[in-house]
Amino acid sequence: SKYWLHQANIKMVKLIASKITGKQDVDESIAPLSIKQFGNLASAGSMFAFNLYNDLEIGEKGIICSFGAGYSVAILVGSYIYLEARPGGSSLLSSINKTIRRFFRIK
Repeated sequence: SKYWLHQANIKMVKLIASKITGKQDVDESIAPLSIKQFGNLASAGSMFAFNLYNDLEIGEKGIICSFGAGYSVAILVGSYIYLEARPGGSSLLSSINKTIRRFFRIK
């Protein structure tokens, strides 16, 4: 699993990652910190981190979590599922495969 979290500050990212995983010290390979290189990216930070550090393998799950002022929260749980196109299969299935592979940057 991997967690691309709101990148407001490093302490917040580490705190949220520790609450999600139940571990005190969470490795940056699990909860990447794009804030170290790019600073506070506001609520776009989680998607920015996802774009930079998206290396999910087939079957793995990840959480993209952003939040803003007040109590608004947005969470996207994604699981990479590869749909295998069969010979003579539909072009729709092939199109879905291409979209999934492009989204998850899989060659």
